[in-house]
Amino acid sequence: MKKTNKKRPYKKRTTVTKRKRSSLSVKRRYKRKENKFLQFTTRALRLGMLFGVSAFIIYMLFKPEDRSKNQEQTIIEELPAPPVDSMEEFDFVEEVTPNINTMSTTEKLNYSLNKIFKSYNINETWIKRKTRAIRIQLPPELPAEIIVFDIIQTVKKLGLKCINSKENLKRSHSTLMVVSKKDTLFTIFFSKNKDIQRPTGKIAIIIDDFGYYENKAIKSFLEFEYPITLSILPGQKHTKVIAQKAKQHGKQILLHLPMEPKQGRVEDTEFTILTTLSEEQIAARVKKALDVLPDAVGVNNHMGSKATENEAVMAAVFKELKRHNKMFIDSKTTLNSVSPGVAALYNLKFLQNATFLERGKNEEKQHIRNKLKLAAKIAERKGKVVIIGHPYQETIEVLKEELPKLEKQGFIVVPVSELVEGG
Repeated sequence: MKKTNKKRPYKKRTTVTKRKRSSLSVKRRYKRKENKFLQFTTRALRLGMLFGVSAFIIYMLFKPEDRSKNQEQTIIEELPAPPVDSMEEFDFVEEVTPNINTMSTTEKLNYSLNKIFKSYNINETWIKRKTRAIRIQLPPELPAEIIVFDIIQTVKKLGLKCINSKENLKRSHSTLMVVSKKDTLFTIFFSKNKDIQRPTGKIAIIIDDFGYYENKAIKSFLEFEYPITLSILPGQKHTKVIAQKAKQHGKQILLHLPMEPKQGRVEDTEFTILTTLSEEQIAARVKKALDVLPDAVGVNNHMGSKATENEAVMAAVFKELKRHNKMFIDSKTTLNSVSPGVAALYNLKFLQNATFLERGKNEEKQHIRNKLKLAAKIAERKGKVVIIGHPYQETIEVLKEELPKLEKQGFIVVPVSELVEGG
């Protein structure tokens, strides 16, 4: 048989034209360049991050002191030594508020009345109870009307009524009956006794570290209705403005003089009192600082645990203060301060801080409340007390809450100079 040669089907050969080949090669070259660019960018970012982290660590290790935060360092870096009247002497047990919903009407009334009497610092021995009669003796300076007003407001909230409120001005007697719909619950008799007196005293509150800045808290202290004393640092950004505003608001001011501490750092300015300075240099710095704040009634130390332990340094400071007729308040940042003895040698007007209100910024409000209770106890015992706080929001909020209560109990908030002038 004859072999038949089958013709293979013709397939058109696909050829890559020079143009296509050239475009593919361009794409490959572009891709290679793109990969190299991405690799370069990634490496650059990694190096940048490495340098950034390294720079941050070096900065944190060797960063310069932020002078605007020295108001926090006053307490945090240099804790004041505990004063003679320390917190341990007084037992500040938190009062547990009972669940009044479980009480009877009479129990609710009795609890509310006791709370009112306590708020006015009325001694329990002045209160005599017999069945439904309550007889209360009051000191001459405490008017019965203000207590009666509080009782009436409280009684209304309990759904009760007050009737037959009588007042005998000649005999200094007042009577108030508290009744329910069915019965008379209590009859309260008030009488004046000139032989009794509430244990009260004068409290001077110094607020340190003004001059660094102006903010909401600073404004609140300036506008605060009570006569607190503001202590202003010399040579700070807002020193002069704060001094002017303090004068406008009738606030007494002190010069908050920077002094050398044992630990931490203090502003090394032309006003700072260092233990390495001569007597003449110290006198010149004190005078220069007083010239900045001529309305200051006196001086208290900013930090200064090292300086206030040095007799020669404090003698130089006190000589200059005596020349200018200024008082000195020892902030008491060390237990070993020589200030009281040196001040006595120069017959300088002198006071000493009893306690700081805070341990640092963002202090718990209850801690500040306890320190105010401590101040009240010292004022009861000694007749007067000086305490120091700082221009923090928590501090002004607690003062707004607690000072009216202390005033109600008979305590008087006074400018610091009154404790020297009036005793």
